Amino acid sequence: MNSPQAIDPALAKTFLVKFTSPKHLKEWIHNFLDFDFPDSWVDPDSNSSPIHWMFDTYKLYEANMGHTSPSTIIISSRESYKTLSQSVFAIIMMVQFGASIAHMAAIVPQATAAQTYIEMWIQRIQPYLAYHNIELDSKNAKEVSLKLANGKVAYMKIIVCSVSGANSSHTSIFTIDEIDTIRSKEQIRAYKEAQFIPGVFDGQHPLTVKTSTLKFPGGLFTKEMEKAQKSGWRVYRWNIIDITEKCKPDRHLPDEPKQLVYVNKKLPLKTISPAEYEVLIDKEREEYDQIEAMAGCAKCPLLPVCRGRLAARKETDTGGLWKPIEFTISEFAKTDADLAEAQLMCWKPSSAGMVYPRFLDKADGTGNTLTPEQAWESFTGTPAPKRVHVPNLIDQMLKKGVRFYCGVDWGSTHAFAITVSALMANKEWWLVDAYSVSGLEFEQMMSLAMTVRDTYKPARWFADDSAPMFIKAFKKNGMPCAKFTKDVMGGIESVRGQILNGKGARKLKVIKYDRTDIILKVFAEHCFMLDSLGNLTNEPDDSDIADVADTLRYQGQNLFKPRGVVASPSFMQGLDAGVFKKVPTVEHAFQDWQTQKHRNQIGEKPIESSGRTFDKNVVWDFGGDDGKEEDET
Repeated sequence: MNSPQAIDPALAKTFLVKFTSPKHLKEWIHNFLDFDFPDSWVDPDSNSSPIHWMFDTYKLYEANMGHTSPSTIIISSRESYKTLSQSVFAIIMMVQFGASIAHMAAIVPQATAAQTYIEMWIQRIQPYLAYHNIELDSKNAKEVSLKLANGKVAYMKIIVCSVSGANSSHTSIFTIDEIDTIRSKEQIRAYKEAQFIPGVFDGQHPLTVKTSTLKFPGGLFTKEMEKAQKSGWRVYRWNIIDITEKCKPDRHLPDEPKQLVYVNKKLPLKTISPAEYEVLIDKEREEYDQIEAMAGCAKCPLLPVCRGRLAARKETDTGGLWKPIEFTISEFAKTDADLAEAQLMCWKPSSAGMVYPRFLDKADGTGNTLTPEQAWESFTGTPAPKRVHVPNLIDQMLKKGVRFYCGVDWGSTHAFAITVSALMANKEWWLVDAYSVSGLEFEQMMSLAMTVRDTYKPARWFADDSAPMFIKAFKKNGMPCAKFTKDVMGGIESVRGQILNGKGARKLKVIKYDRTDIILKVFAEHCFMLDSLGNLTNEPDDSDIADVADTLRYQGQNLFKPRGVVASPSFMQGLDAGVFKKVPTVEHAFQDWQTQKHRNQIGEKPIESSGRTFDKNVVWDFGGDDGKEEDET
């Protein structure tokens, strides 16, 4: 270790000088920590670098304006110095402001990394600490404290995201690393508790710094970003291209003739020639952008994400912590396209860990959603009016004898939830309505359920078996509840089998309107929990959409076998006597318009209809109503 006498006094005097620019901060880190962080970005969707987020947050604290943006949000790619820059920021804030800092890591390895960095920084700046009469007050695996020349003690505590760790002492700065890996119940509880760690000291407003790579849709970090954007708080973003070094001329070959090529808008990385582009169909062409590339760029795998921007970097954007181009290429080569879009380019959360990753929110016939107008045409076989009101669609379905089912979750910890679905004659499963209300007493639950009962006349209710007294009350009030044992994975697999079955058919359809928004949110965000080490479990998350997700599982488990085969329960109790008529069992297909169209599609001869159709024990009468409506339904 160097002694105070071995250092340059002129340099040592700058150790505590407040920063005036990002460049000043970068030079301080270079001089005292011997690191060169990236300090620029090239992607038009990015807005920051490791140097810039540190400088902006530093100035916010210096101006005591933490109350204007209490949470600084940092989203960046894997291997882009989030933990490293947080540790540098902590050292700077301790020595220059005497700040107290709590650093929370989602998992133990992250905490260990932060501890290693802090120990390294302390060792490197020891001579400068001594020069300014700053003493190393104490140091252990979880905490380091410095006694400043004025007698003030600055410290940093490293805690793991646990309930005990979250009950740490209050600090003026709170940093959280890799928020999106916080997914277990205990961690989420700890995270909520930890929000009380930052506090005001001697009039200094606290700051919270939250970082993560995009991992899971609907995860904590996604919610934190949404909150920040809504509140106008600071959100910093950069990706792996932003921290990749300048491309040298001998690589991109600027003096040779440029080439016209087409690059994939999404991942995987793909560049094609004009000749290859010409043979694509129109839909495939939509996936490409035309660019005029330098000769070397046209041959580079990174072109679709670089677009030649690395060639335009400053000459100084090399060495230090800048990523070599070959390293960045190798990261894309070894990473699945879905993960790369999330964790290298920060475009969107990955589908990894999602409960329903194959759900496709497209109402173009290829996805799992229908507009009310599309649903009308699919069901009636007639052109839809200019505007279809869903209640009128439901009325038509009831008139034609379509059977509805309900899933119910009592919401002991969240909301009371009901979802309503219909088994269609063409074997599709339509999700048509949803309710999710918190804080209800049972009488209020019953009132809401009876409204659903009177609206849809459900053939069967699949209710959470955790409240047998509630189920008994439902049965007494004309809401027949099926007896079943909850099977989490069985229910999930049953729903998955309807989203996309083994033959590539998407039987599950969500009718898209305001009442089904929360169902779409389930399919977009519902994920599995992580354990304390960040590994995926088979337990779905316990978020605000969990209750609605449960109701879908209950229905799927009972209506379908795990592989998506329609079950054949006789769920006809509780319906008006005039709706269905019991007839002897017959081997006869459904003869409505949907089935006729399906038979045409698969090359089977349409069945002559007598106006009635049969489903084993039940006859469905489609006579007497042509389903036509006015222009607005």
